[in-house]
Amino acid sequence: MNIVSILRKARIFRTVGIFGVLLLMHTQVSAQQTLKLAALDNYAPFSWSENGQGKGSDVEIVNELCLRLNIRCTVIFLPWKRALVETEYGRIDGIIGAFTSLKRNEFAYSVPFPLHYSIVKVFVRNEDAQDYKKVEDLQGKSVGINRGFHLSKQIDDAVESGFFDMQVANNSEANISKLLQGRIEGFLGNYHQTTWLLEKLSLTEKVRDIPAFVKTPIPTHIIISKKSPIKDKIDLLLRLDRTLQSIYREPYFKKFMVSPK
Repeated sequence: MNIVSILRKARIFRTVGIFGVLLLMHTQVSAQQTLKLAALDNYAPFSWSENGQGKGSDVEIVNELCLRLNIRCTVIFLPWKRALVETEYGRIDGIIGAFTSLKRNEFAYSVPFPLHYSIVKVFVRNEDAQDYKKVEDLQGKSVGINRGFHLSKQIDDAVESGFFDMQVANNSEANISKLLQGRIEGFLGNYHQTTWLLEKLSLTEKVRDIPAFVKTPIPTHIIISKKSPIKDKIDLLLRLDRTLQSIYREPYFKKFMVSPK
């Protein structure tokens, strides 16, 4: 073997060696980063805590994201307003399942690809479903809504004008009960949360949603605090975005993403 061949091989081994060291360093840095992300409790099927463990589709997706990116993630459960404040001041790294807004964009970056969509629909008794194809078909009817569940100014105006006879209940279970008792003709609820609850109560054959959306579905995102100590935030956002898209292309995870239809 001549000296040229020996030097060429030496350069190749040196280059491979340097690349390997850099790759190892990147892996170690990624592994050392810990993302502390807040989620809303009692928000099934997206997120809730059970015996000290995080549950729900959002939690499962985020755990899978961090596993594939070799990043340690901790999901904690906080009241929503506190989660926003903690994110704004960088005391936690971010939130999972958050809407974006101009105000939130001032203190947080958003992973572009949605974590899930917030979809609001009208739920009615199965035997009455043929009478209700769109929201307007409920004009003059008694319609239930959960206490504190704000929809839109358009819906508020419809209630104010008497378009709906809006009946407030403490939660979705109470509205389902009132619906089955014939005390209301329908109720407005989050599609994912309500269908999950109906399945849990074995009531999917008695209550169903009508085809129309009450309002345009809104995407929710993972948001990362601009004041988070995590380094290379833009690179992290891009990697989270690419990996999230890849995850949702897989059959097992695709079931979690019910997109607008």
